Amino acid sequence: MLDGATEVHGAIDGNGVQVGKQLAEITAVASYSFVVSCILLLILKYIPGMHLRVTDEAEEQGLDRDQFYGEEIGDAEIFEELAKRGLSLDAILGQAPTKGSSTD
Repeated sequence: MLDGATEVHGAIDGNGVQVGKQLAEITAVASYSFVVSCILLLILKYIPGMHLRVTDEAEEQGLDRDQFYGEEIGDAEIFEELAKRGLSLDAILGQAPTKGSSTD
């Protein structure tokens, strides 16, 4: 009706059967999509090197470090270097005392 060429009337025009047909089509498409997705995932499960999940070690380490370790991710390297030296960014900026120093 919106395209100007279709002559099928919906529930508003007194054709309530059209709603049932549309619900049947929605159910069929959703079922088809679900079954095909399950089959594709099952196939991927048995292809060597195609893992659907990361390893437990990667989860514990953190996915950023595991997947993108050689790349810069924000200022992560700066914070790691500061942590090795026992400092924090706030301490360098003068907003907080350094680790291990006393506040008098």
